[in-house]
Amino acid sequence: MKNRFSIDILKHKLSTLVLIPCILLFITTPLFAYENWEIRGRIDYFEQGLSSRNIGMTMESFKKDAAWQGFLTYSYVEENVAELFNRYSSIQIDRTSLELSPQEQHVISSADYRLQAITLQNIPVALKVSFVFLWEKTEDGWRIIAINPLSLIPADGSVADDIKKIGSAGAGQDFSEAYLFPVADSHVYAYSYAGWYKANWGKYEILGAGWHPSGGEKRAYLKFDLSGTDPGIAKKATLKLFHYHTGGGSSLDIGVYRVIKPWTEGSGVYKPSTIAAPSEISWVNQPLFDPQPVTQFTPGEGVNKWIEVDITPLVQAWLSGTPNNGLMLKPVGNLSGRTPQAQYGFYSREHGDIEKRPALVLSH
Repeated sequence: MKNRFSIDILKHKLSTLVLIPCILLFITTPLFAYENWEIRGRIDYFEQGLSSRNIGMTMESFKKDAAWQGFLTYSYVEENVAELFNRYSSIQIDRTSLELSPQEQHVISSADYRLQAITLQNIPVALKVSFVFLWEKTEDGWRIIAINPLSLIPADGSVADDIKKIGSAGAGQDFSEAYLFPVADSHVYAYSYAGWYKANWGKYEILGAGWHPSGGEKRAYLKFDLSGTDPGIAKKATLKLFHYHTGGGSSLDIGVYRVIKPWTEGSGVYKPSTIAAPSEISWVNQPLFDPQPVTQFTPGEGVNKWIEVDITPLVQAWLSGTPNNGLMLKPVGNLSGRTPQAQYGFYSREHGDIEKRPALVLSH
């Protein structure tokens, strides 16, 4: 998206409107209580327009002839919203906070969001963003006359340039994290029951890793697309997994391993058991991996919680030129029939609740 409007200019100009001694008095008046309600309603309508990909609804609260420092707000927003809708097949925007600050003749609203979208290439992305609006009272009620830049989410999952724009769009708040969802994930199981060792689980909504004395070993594979990402952004990389189930004990360590060769996610599910196609990953068709774990972790007791694993060295290696064939999760150590059961279940990228899918969080 075009970034023609500097948030620094907006913040500087808006700051000249601040009359601090008057703010508390203004907030407590019945008039502002009504205006507060009206502006909040219009913000709700704006959000509904984005989530439903309805450009008319999205633009309803903007003053059509508004100009700020010679900048035509309405046409800028309309152009960028249209481009947003053209890039993403679905958009979900969830507000996490909202502040309204009355000024002389104006109101400034600042709202933080978790924004999730699916690109036309079917790549999911999720980021934290903010909208800062300058509102003016018109004959038709309160309308937006200025907005911070609309450079919101990276095209095709890349966070190379856009993460810096996200920070500038935060009205002075530094959102320093970017979320990437897997572009592929699956697990494999050594158990011969029902032919599972030959099965593919690429479209199953669950990932598993661990050990069963009868069934043997289970391993999970995940891959994230880092193409175009600036190595300077990923000062820390955290793998997030939603741990929903533990079978048996909870003391077995799981290692994170670098996958050396390419693999294909496949389209298999749990029921009916799907025999893997020749190119699809299964227990009998696994890629090579580095036997030295990058790190290891134990999900621990309790379920329905997030597990966070620092995999910064692995991600930085990928960004420095090491081929990115994804990672594997598998139990650490020597396993035998006497090893107690310990199997961990996590939600996969196919899970219905997008908030609980695996994620790679890049921090800078």
